[in-house]
Amino acid sequence: MLDARSQIAQVLAQIDATLAMIKSDRTRLLQVLIYIADEADGAILNDLWDAWVPADHPPVRAMVQVGLGKACKVEMVVTAATSGT
Repeated sequence: MLDARSQIAQVLAQIDATLAMIKSDRTRLLQVLIYIADEADGAILNDLWDAWVPADHPPVRAMVQVGLGKACKVEMVVTAATSGT
């Protein structure tokens, strides 16, 4: 079972991969909804988020604590624009 830091990093990498598949990138993020199992992991999430998100193109973001199951620490729902080509 991965710790919170590892799971959050893994989710951010999955977002990068998905954005690349749809010919988009982090600068085209519109909204990210973050579901976190333990509010205590919020500081870890914020550290990784600040290093990952483009400072000049931050999306709207909301984070809520929810029950995600025993092993799951974080889930994210992303809305992003594509290049249109």
